Formats: sequence, structure tokens, C-alpha cells
Amino acid sequence: MKLALALLLLAVSARAEVREIKSMAEIIPSLDTSTLLVFDIDNTLVEPVGQLGSDQWYYYLVKAIARDDASLSADAAEEKAGAVWTRTLSTVKVKAVEALSPDLIRAQQKRGLKVMALTARSTDDAPATFAQLEAIGVDMAESAPYTKDLTTGNKGLYTRGVFFQGEGPSKGATLAAFLKTIGLAPKKVVFADDKAKHTKSVNEALTAAGIPVIAFRYGATDAKVAAFNDFMAEAATKTASDLLFHGIEPAKK
Repeated sequence: MKLALALLLLAVSARAEVREIKSMAEIIPSLDTSTLLVFDIDNTLVEPVGQLGSDQWYYYLVKAIARDDASLSADAAEEKAGAVWTRTLSTVKVKAVEALSPDLIRAQQKRGLKVMALTARSTDDAPATFAQLEAIGVDMAESAPYTKDLTTGNKGLYTRGVFFQGEGPSKGATLAAFLKTIGLAPKKVVFADDKAKHTKSVNEALTAAGIPVIAFRYGATDAKVAAFNDFMAEAATKTASDLLFHGIEPAKK
């Protein structure tokens, strides 16, 4: 019995992998009509035309807020940055990370694949998120794996084919729990996300659950993110930030 279980786990592991890609076209050979196709949103499907409202901008905000107010806990800094992020989302112009991605999604939906999104955005971001997806021509409700709304104890929300899990949970744990809750055991999951930690967690969680998975670490925006982070590194301190963005020189002693 133990040997049979070990062989089963080994077989599932052999079908689970993480691949690095630069174009969403590279996932197409892995898709068939029994596939559950799951996408991240930020820097995977959608990005702002500029940097304001971007994923990388949010993470800079968290660091800057924590840096400038030492009285804030890490959670409080994230909450404050999240409030700014949410207010900003509805004001920025967005585009598809790749022009081919909306067409790819619609084509797979027409083929009969179940398609959804799994995002670290919060439930407060839902209205702006659906507006952004609509702006690039994507409707995740079209062939969602579940048609009802679901909420979770950690303030997560699944609605219209998008799971808003927030920043805290592991995407792997969230997706595995979601599939168990709705009673779906897909023959294969294909997952695409720009962050390695998320592809790793989905790969590990679904493999442990006995679900074959291919997780794609998608790097189409890597250069844009790196350029932003390099520039913002010059604003690592409040003094440097004041000078860089406001021309405020440090007070002379």
C-alpha cells in the first residue's frame, strides 16, 4: 500500500513543473479541453500604461510608508498602501501586457476550457479590476469553473471567475482549497503568474493534492519592473526621496 502511494506521488510529481516563459503564446501547447487555465492579473494580463498603479509601484509604497513612519506595523503599512492603491486603480489607463493574451483567453473559452483568475488584489479592488479586464477585452465569467460567489474566512472573495485573495495567503493553498470547496478535480491545471513565489506555491500545493499542474513563471514585464526598482532605489531613504521627488534638500546641521 505504501509503495503504491509512493509510486502515485512520484507519477504526479513527474507531471508537475514550473517553466519560465516570456510570451503567453508558449502556454498554448500545454492546453487541452480538460485543462483549468488560471491567470494572475497584475503584470500577467494587465499593466498600467505608465508606472502609477502598477504592481511594482504598490510594493514601493509599502516600503516607503513603513520607512517614513516607524510607528506603523508591517500590516498597517500594507493596509495604508493598499488604500492608496485601491483609490488609484480606477484612475489609471491600462493595457494588456501582451496584445495576444485577450484573444488567447477568448479562444480557449470558446474551446470549452474552464478559465479563471487568481489575484493578490483585495476584495475592495474588485470593481476597478473588472473595469480593467473589460478594457482589455477579457471576461473571466465567460467560462468560469464556478458560477456562484464564494467568500473565505481570510477576507477572500471569488466572483465572476476571479478569486481576490489579498496579499496574505499562499496562492497555492488558496487554489487547492477553492477546488476542493467547489468539488472540481481538473485533469490538469495550467497556471501563469509573473512571480516565482506564486508559481512555486501553486505547483507544490496542487501536486500535493494529486492534481497535475504546469506553472508558468511569466517574465514579459521583467525589464519594466527592474527599471522601476532600479530608479526607486535612489529614493531608499526619506532624505533621498524628498530631494529626488520634491527638491527638498536635507537640513544643514
